Amino acid sequence: MDSDDEEVDPTYGERAPYHIATLTLNASQIQKLEPRIDDYVILDGQERTAFALESFRLVWEGEEIEWEIRSLWPSKAVNPKWHREKQAVNNFFKERLRMRRTVLRLPGEKKKSWNEMDVCGDVYEDAIVDLCNELTGLAAGSKDGWIAEYPKARAAIYYSLTDEEREAIQTLCESWNRTGIPKGMKKKKNAKHCKKFLLNCAQKCLQVYGVYPFIFAIGEPGTEIKSKVYDFSRELGLGDEVVEDRTPMDDTLAVFRNHVTTKVGASDPVTKKAKKPARAFDELTCYDFDPKDFMGGDAVRLRQEDWNEEAFFAQRLQLLHAIFRMGHANITSRDPRALQPPWTYLSDGELLDLKHFPEGIKMTDPGKLRDDDKMKVLRHLFFEVGEVCFKAYKLRGTTPRPPVDLEARWWALSPEMAAFEKAKEKALNARPIYRAGAREQSGAREGSTAHGGPADPEGGPGADGGVSSAGGSLATAGGVTSTGPSAAAKSGRRGQSTVRSLYGSSRRQRVHNEENWQEDNLIDPPSFVTIPDPDDYYVKQSSAPPNDNGWPVPAFVPSNGEARSQWAYDILDILVDDERTPGFVLRRCITLLVELPLVRNHGYPVGPFRKHKMQPNLPKFVDWKADSFRGPTSAVEVAELETYLRASPWTFSHQGSVLYSGSEMAWCFILAFLLYLRSASRSAEFCTMEYVELKRIGETFKHYLEKATEDNYYPGTAPSRKYEIASSRLAYLCTVFNMHYELVQLLALAQHLPVHTDGSSPVVLPGTSDFPSWQSPRLGLPLACHQSTDSVLRIKTWLRSPNLFVNSATGLPISREIALQHLLVMACTQADLESIVNEDWDKLGHLQQSKLRGSARELLDLLYTQADSHVDILQGLGLDEEEIAGSEERQEARGDDAEVGLAGSIAEEHRGGPAEPHRGAAPPGFRNSLSGRKVAGQSLPPPELLEAARRTNKEGNRLQEFIQHATSRPGTAAEVNQQLAFELHAREQERMARNRDLRAQSRADTSQPISGRSRGSLSSTRPASLPELPVPVDFSLLDEDIVPPVEKATTRKRKQPTYHQPIQRSSRTGKSDSNSKSMGAVPGLKEKQQRKAKRKKKAPAIGRPKKRVRPSARKRAEEPEDEDARGGSEELEHIDLPEFQSGLSDTEESDENITLPGSESNEGDDTDASERYAPRPTKRRRLDRDSGTSATDPSRKPPSRVVEVLLTPRKRVSSSPAPTPVAKARPKPKMVRKPKPVLKPSSSTGSTRRSQTPGKTVHFDTPVSTPRRSSRLSGDP
Repeated sequence: MDSDDEEVDPTYGERAPYHIATLTLNASQIQKLEPRIDDYVILDGQERTAFALESFRLVWEGEEIEWEIRSLWPSKAVNPKWHREKQAVNNFFKERLRMRRTVLRLPGEKKKSWNEMDVCGDVYEDAIVDLCNELTGLAAGSKDGWIAEYPKARAAIYYSLTDEEREAIQTLCESWNRTGIPKGMKKKKNAKHCKKFLLNCAQKCLQVYGVYPFIFAIGEPGTEIKSKVYDFSRELGLGDEVVEDRTPMDDTLAVFRNHVTTKVGASDPVTKKAKKPARAFDELTCYDFDPKDFMGGDAVRLRQEDWNEEAFFAQRLQLLHAIFRMGHANITSRDPRALQPPWTYLSDGELLDLKHFPEGIKMTDPGKLRDDDKMKVLRHLFFEVGEVCFKAYKLRGTTPRPPVDLEARWWALSPEMAAFEKAKEKALNARPIYRAGAREQSGAREGSTAHGGPADPEGGPGADGGVSSAGGSLATAGGVTSTGPSAAAKSGRRGQSTVRSLYGSSRRQRVHNEENWQEDNLIDPPSFVTIPDPDDYYVKQSSAPPNDNGWPVPAFVPSNGEARSQWAYDILDILVDDERTPGFVLRRCITLLVELPLVRNHGYPVGPFRKHKMQPNLPKFVDWKADSFRGPTSAVEVAELETYLRASPWTFSHQGSVLYSGSEMAWCFILAFLLYLRSASRSAEFCTMEYVELKRIGETFKHYLEKATEDNYYPGTAPSRKYEIASSRLAYLCTVFNMHYELVQLLALAQHLPVHTDGSSPVVLPGTSDFPSWQSPRLGLPLACHQSTDSVLRIKTWLRSPNLFVNSATGLPISREIALQHLLVMACTQADLESIVNEDWDKLGHLQQSKLRGSARELLDLLYTQADSHVDILQGLGLDEEEIAGSEERQEARGDDAEVGLAGSIAEEHRGGPAEPHRGAAPPGFRNSLSGRKVAGQSLPPPELLEAARRTNKEGNRLQEFIQHATSRPGTAAEVNQQLAFELHAREQERMARNRDLRAQSRADTSQPISGRSRGSLSSTRPASLPELPVPVDFSLLDEDIVPPVEKATTRKRKQPTYHQPIQRSSRTGKSDSNSKSMGAVPGLKEKQQRKAKRKKKAPAIGRPKKRVRPSARKRAEEPEDEDARGGSEELEHIDLPEFQSGLSDTEESDENITLPGSESNEGDDTDASERYAPRPTKRRRLDRDSGTSATDPSRKPPSRVVEVLLTPRKRVSSSPAPTPVAKARPKPKMVRKPKPVLKPSSSTGSTRRSQTPGKTVHFDTPVSTPRRSSRLSGDP
């Protein structure tokens, strides 16, 4: 909303203390109310209201009140204190009710958990609602802006809490997320969200699981929730008839309710009879509105042929509501169902002609009319008038408005078609952002090609980057050449354009005293680059030309004092020959106004004056956004303008005091003065004010500004007057930093930072808002910094921030505009501190009474030290004199085209959109990141809200009481069972979440490439990629009580069949660990060495190699003694295996030195040797890398390429850890060379997994019931 339309309202911080119970009530009143909380909690409904009123009667300490007679109670205007304390008592009991008996409460449907702000909003809900209603007039839940206003008051309360209180709030959040909040709040949430939540569940059940759910809902005892059956037959497409229509459910509900109350231990809940809904909102069935009756005009036609006496009498109230609601909404853009007619304004004839009502009936809310009068109104409308036609419409809290255009009516375009058209327009107007190798710079191209006219010699580019292209020379009435604003435009939102004006940094007119120029006095200043001023841009509101018959229009002037003063000088140059123009006086007033220091009411808006709520009234045509400059055209407008000029509009009266109307009102006075001179120069027929009177008004204004300037003197030249002493913002900062080499050098480096970088955000000085500003009328810190006791700490914290010029997270420099803002903060800080040190006091004594006086020199030293450190950091990033020279050379090579492109990029960045990269601004190694991404961050409320909230000085009793009830143990068996159910559910959810994280980590580990290691040259018989082996599971973690050890089998087990797979033809599996089987050693399995050597007829195998010849007796005698004990792993020891991906979970270590379970053999282990699939890394034999052959006996045959895999059967085990049973020591088996058995293949019970070892067969027996290997079982306990 524009500042002209804003009303003057108090801030939330000013009114917040009046809505906090602990601040409104004194200590003695609170002490009396505390013992009554227990009695309040057990009451219900109206009983609580009466109890709160009785409690207020006990603690009221004011004048005598007739409590028994409500009509004699004081009104809010007569006794506001009485009403304020009455509301405080109600809020006191409601807030403590919400803090009692914490049970279960789930967050909203779209929220996963509670946060501190939500908790604060629920506890102080009533106080926040009252505060917002007082300041905005909005009812709770209003669609006109409630969603934007409510969080402001809530945030002010939250951010005023101390650290201890915030920790308490965090404790409450954890408690609410796990065990819930008071029962008293469940009924409200049930009425709002329960049915919708259950409907979503029902739809999910039908869509995914194929069931139609019918839900029996029993209210929890103590919540007063009515038990009912949720039948979603209509919503799920089963027809309009529900089961309850054919089958009574009262007895069934009674059985369920009795079951719940019996288990909980409470009595049968008392249910109240539901109130019958208002008949005015029942469905209208006796009459329907045809679109032909209201579309295309203002009136709603009523069809006389559809009159039905009996049906209309049965629904007379609904019909009257529908007729007037349809007629009122027909001239608006709002749907009739969302807009109620203002009944109290119908009888005055302003909105609706009185012909619509029969004589003798004063129209009001139809619910207040008698039945006979309702029928009279209906007969009159249908038979006498035949239509309903509103002349104007009225929204809540506004004045009557004329009908909107037909194209904007609610029936003109359906919401679906509007959304379609909006999406279509967005899709068709989309532009590419990313380019191959370079980004689009459409704004620069448009500015350089569409407006490439010759530069105006007088209005050419200023020292701050003025655009040389002009809109053409305009011949004026006075013979003076007036150049309109330049049109280096950027495409903006909603069809608007951001255009750069020649008024502002270009210094088109010399409005200041030339003796104040300081840039030429700088000693050895750095070379400044051309950086456009964002305040030179304005948003083009319409397609109107930038001039009105040679007169520059106000709408094409940026909304700052420098630009407006130059425009006003241009207009005076045109009117210089008019006999009514007091040129000298008016120019002096303009100069004084633009150089006016910060005065009281400096930022006062013009909304109250424009809306005629305050005197003097501002004419509507006096507007700086007007796209024409013609002045008043009728006698009425001329008279209104003369009245305004004679009323001294730069001041107004308030409670007997004469106050400044604000700078916006003062500039409107300048505009009104010029409009009057423009009208008088065109036609003096209605103008009655002559030169003498106009000069007297101007001199009065001049004397007022001179006195205000003297009374509000502040040392230094304000940023709003920067072009009075320098030609650019950089030169202005250099004049402020003069004689301080660290700051000047930092400025020289900061001007070469990138135009835009991702993640750049300004570092705000704590306790300030809207600071700094290049339009500030004072060079110094805000007044709050001088009055706060912790300002020294805040300034030190800000100066030591690592993000002032480099983003500490990314290590890249921040954007240039943000860096200039930080430099402006340093300039304001330095100016105030030097004034304090030099005792250069301001007129109002703010500096003399500042809290910074004792630490001024310390802060100055810290400022210079930190500036020097930032210089070192920027120089270390490559920003140095060489880059400065290169940037200047590139800019000279680009010429004017680059200037226009640079202006376009700054304009877009200033408006909040993605900025185009500046090709010559970024140093080597710092490419501008792609823009258009929002920086995540949480903004704090305005400082006045925080300051007001801190002054609340709330007591900690409420939080402590809440904490005590939230953390208290349940008192009854039913509450214990309920808490246990909640805790078990929460732990199950946490366990599932941990498992999901472990599985995700396992998949990520599996998908990573094999780390590089030193590998020897392998034999040609070795496959290129080895198959992936499963991860062993440490079953020692399982609980012995839960999973008993497998008993030793006394009979021989029949071996499972084996699959034979050629290794060379298979590729490495890419399955995740979650799909692999657990291959850990299970205690109790029989040892292969203990089985008797029994020759079996082997099943034919696919691709099985021929049987190897049995070695001779001499060869067998030379074999190691423990060869058979190792399970025939001699081939494994000859190969240097590479590191493989085992799919370890995030809790396991993958270091090569860690020995996997089953990788080493002990003589006494009762473990199947076939499960030792991993070699022992301590006994590996290396290959001969030079020869590429194995180090074993050359007479031995090369390993086979076939792997036989037999999966060992497992039983399902629990995840609970347990120690591994100790197996008995077995005697070492005798060394016997036996052929390896091969079993028949099976397609149902066995699965195959390849081995890492060529020529070695590994057996794993796995039945169908074997569980999947869970990553949580393979981790540490």
